[in-house]
Amino acid sequence: MKLDYNRDIMLTMIRKNPDIGKTAVMKYTFFLQKAFGLKLGYPFSIYTYGPYSSDVSEDLDSLMFYSFIDSEEYTYEKRSGYKIRATKKGEKVQTELTDEENQKIDQVLELFGDKLARELELVSTILYFVDLQERIGHENSKNFNVIENVKAIKPHFNDSEIESEFENLRQLNKQNLFKCNFAALL
Repeated sequence: MKLDYNRDIMLTMIRKNPDIGKTAVMKYTFFLQKAFGLKLGYPFSIYTYGPYSSDVSEDLDSLMFYSFIDSEEYTYEKRSGYKIRATKKGEKVQTELTDEENQKIDQVLELFGDKLARELELVSTILYFVDLQERIGHENSKNFNVIENVKAIKPHFNDSEIESEFENLRQLNKQNLFKCNFAALL
């Protein structure tokens, strides 16, 4: 069975990072689309744990329904989560991704793969507001402050956490690791 482009990306990401969580799949997909320029076409909006797209969840569910991936629920620190991995069927699927697309997936996993769900929530929320600022345009965003907007909707993060992650993203942007132009990070 041949998968469409978005599910190819998602399955490849899961195969490269066994036991990935659902939150990580959502955030990595967001990073691939917004920061690394893959044309996935997912509509993201801000949600409880940062950027969310029901379309990403539907694609993940379809991979599970057709037995390309499976998940196992687990508990950590009084919370539950899911470990997602490719099945034997999912491992056998030939994806049609280019070397460049595979490299972008590898970069996302290298840059963000060691972050906990809480950290991914913060980083992706910062990038969401940076992208929003880019979309509304600098002329229209004179009173738009990314850090203040993140603080307003994520009060469980302290100022130093937000500012530290913002600075980390700014440094990554200066290294030309992102394929998008995030002027707010310059």
